[in-house]
Amino acid sequence: MTGKPETPVDVFKRSVAAAMRAVAHDRELQVSYGPETPGLRGNKARLPIPARDLPAEEVAQGRGGGDSFALRLRYHDVKVHN
Repeated sequence: MTGKPETPVDVFKRSVAAAMRAVAHDRELQVSYGPETPGLRGNKARLPIPARDLPAEEVAQGRGGGDSFALRLRYHDVKVHN
Protein backbone atom coordinates (compact mmCIF):
# COMPACT_ATOMS: atom_id res chain seq x y z
CA MET A 1 0.00 0.00 0.00
CA THR A 2 1.50 3.35 -0.98
CA GLY A 3 0.70 6.84 0.17
CA LYS A 4 1.42 9.00 3.12
CA PRO A 5 1.86 7.32 6.50
CA GLU A 6 -0.93 7.56 9.04
CA THR A 7 -0.66 10.30 11.63
CA PRO A 8 -1.26 9.53 15.31
CA VAL A 9 -4.64 11.30 14.99
CA ASP A 10 -5.59 9.04 12.05
CA VAL A 11 -4.65 5.95 14.07
CA PHE A 12 -6.66 7.21 17.04
CA LYS A 13 -9.76 7.93 14.93
CA ARG A 14 -9.57 4.56 13.18
CA SER A 15 -9.09 2.75 16.50
CA VAL A 16 -12.02 4.49 18.20
CA ALA A 17 -14.29 3.75 15.21
CA ALA A 18 -13.26 0.08 15.22
CA ALA A 19 -13.85 -0.20 18.97
CA MET A 20 -17.27 1.40 18.58
CA ARG A 21 -18.26 -1.09 15.87
CA ALA A 22 -17.07 -3.99 18.02
CA VAL A 23 -18.88 -2.87 21.18
CA ALA A 24 -22.08 -2.03 19.28
CA HIS A 25 -21.93 -5.30 17.31
CA ASP A 26 -22.63 -3.20 14.21
CA ARG A 27 -20.23 -3.51 11.28
CA GLU A 28 -22.23 -0.88 9.39
CA LEU A 29 -21.81 1.81 12.07
CA GLN A 30 -20.57 4.98 10.39
CA VAL A 31 -18.27 7.10 12.54
CA SER A 32 -17.24 10.58 11.47
CA TYR A 33 -15.36 13.39 13.14
CA GLY A 34 -16.11 17.08 12.92
CA PRO A 35 -16.50 20.39 14.72
CA GLU A 36 -20.25 19.89 15.15
CA THR A 37 -21.83 18.77 18.39
CA PRO A 38 -21.21 15.06 18.98
CA GLY A 39 -24.27 12.94 18.39
CA LEU A 40 -25.82 9.66 17.35
CA ARG A 41 -28.54 9.20 14.73
CA GLY A 42 -29.43 5.69 13.72
CA ASN A 43 -26.15 4.01 12.91
CA LYS A 44 -24.26 7.26 12.30
CA ALA A 45 -22.09 8.69 15.05
CA ARG A 46 -20.33 12.06 15.04
CA LEU A 47 -17.41 12.65 17.41
CA PRO A 48 -15.24 15.74 17.93
CA ILE A 49 -11.98 16.05 16.00
CA PRO A 50 -9.05 15.57 18.37
CA ALA A 51 -6.18 18.06 18.31
CA ARG A 52 -3.01 17.00 16.50
CA ASP A 53 -1.04 16.56 19.71
CA LEU A 54 -3.76 14.28 21.18
CA PRO A 55 -4.10 15.87 24.63
CA ALA A 56 -5.04 13.27 27.25
CA GLU A 57 -8.30 15.04 28.08
CA GLU A 58 -9.46 15.03 24.45
CA VAL A 59 -8.44 11.39 24.03
CA ALA A 60 -10.50 10.48 27.12
CA GLN A 61 -13.50 12.49 25.87
CA GLY A 62 -13.32 10.91 22.43
CA ARG A 63 -13.05 7.40 23.81
CA GLY A 64 -15.80 8.03 26.38
CA GLY A 65 -18.16 9.52 23.81
CA GLY A 66 -17.52 6.67 21.40
CA ASP A 67 -18.03 4.05 24.10
CA SER A 68 -21.24 5.75 25.24
CA PHE A 69 -22.70 5.80 21.73
CA ALA A 70 -21.68 2.18 21.08
CA LEU A 71 -23.20 0.95 24.33
CA ARG A 72 -26.42 2.82 23.60
CA LEU A 73 -26.63 1.19 20.17
CA ARG A 74 -26.04 -2.26 21.60
CA TYR A 75 -28.16 -2.21 24.74
CA HIS A 76 -30.81 0.51 24.52
CA ASP A 77 -34.33 -0.89 24.42
CA VAL A 78 -37.06 1.59 23.43
CA LYS A 79 -39.82 -0.56 24.96
CA VAL A 80 -38.08 -0.68 28.33
CA HIS A 81 -37.26 3.02 28.12
CA ASN A 82 -40.89 3.96 27.47
